[in-house]
Amino acid sequence: MSASQHYFLVAALPMLFFDNDPPLSLKSFLAFCHEQLRPADYNSLLAARLDEPKADLVDMQPWRDWCARETALRNELIRVRAARLNVEPERYLRPADFRAEARAAVKSAFQEGNPRQFERALDQARWRFLEELEIGHHFDLARLVLYSLKLQLLEKRAARMPDPGTACFNEHYDRMLEKAGPWVSDLNNH
Repeated sequence: MSASQHYFLVAALPMLFFDNDPPLSLKSFLAFCHEQLRPADYNSLLAARLDEPKADLVDMQPWRDWCARETALRNELIRVRAARLNVEPERYLRPADFRAEARAAVKSAFQEGNPRQFERALDQARWRFLEELEIGHHFDLARLVLYSLKLQLLEKRAARMPDPGTACFNEHYDRMLEKAGPWVSDLNNH
């Protein structure tokens, strides 16, 4: 399938930004693509999972590059965590070439102050790499696969972020309970 056959599909997709919520769900994206793609291309899109970087699942170079980079990143995380726990990392490592950018991303992330900042730093490194992989892929299937990975990353981040309205409600509710006294707590427990 030529790159131009996906022109309207790619052009119709909303832009994705790392610090924003996903503008559509992965489910909606896949439903939209299902209508437009050949079955083999759609199956490649389905196989490209952020949580399952297996190079043999999709036959395209950007996907293989993503898998190699993600495996190297995960290996670096294993090495750092194993060193902190004083265990040998070899049995947990997956075959992957050394990548200096993966080591630098993990080192930088571990300098962050808390787990949320740590995960954000790793996700930002992943996002940058996905943007690098997009170069030269404007309207082809690879662009859709990379878009899907970015969308999955945004959904993962959004799932980790507490809903600000719920947090605000819980805070106010807890304050009201404290002011109301112990008899309200007794009513809530019954």
